[in-house]
Amino acid sequence: EVIAKGVKETHSGSNPGYMQFDGEVSLDEEGNVKTIDGKPIDMNKEYRIATTLWDIVDGPAESITKYFRENKDKLPDTEFPIMATLLSYFAKHVWKQVWKSIDTNADGIVSKEELQAIDNPKTADGRLSKSELCARMKALGWDVDENEMGFVDHIFNVAGDNNKDG
Repeated sequence: EVIAKGVKETHSGSNPGYMQFDGEVSLDEEGNVKTIDGKPIDMNKEYRIATTLWDIVDGPAESITKYFRENKDKLPDTEFPIMATLLSYFAKHVWKQVWKSIDTNADGIVSKEELQAIDNPKTADGRLSKSELCARMKALGWDVDENEMGFVDHIFNVAGDNNKDG
């Protein structure tokens, strides 16, 4: 019940704590939560959400701040940096799409031939460079700013290339 009220409260007007959600959440005509994870909302279930401490303590959703005032034991022990959490999530999402587009025979392994198909002929080093990753992302329909590599570095990290050298 708290999550349903919180969404409606933050969607009733413009505010910095506007509750975001993915495509598996739907609202009815009045702005009430209809589904979560594609399933009808269960008003008795406790849902896990990503938010900031500000939203919990003093945010625009009175139902959420009231819930945590009355249930201090439900406050998280630690606060995860939301920006890093979201970047990691989105990087995994993009990497899965990139991998799927490279692995043309869908065997779960990118062969030398599959990698060569996207390898820049000028380098032809058998490694996926930042510029090649950007080109692949563009081919998949993503907007890419090749002057800002922070997100690309996150993609390399979630792909297992911690030194980001391809």
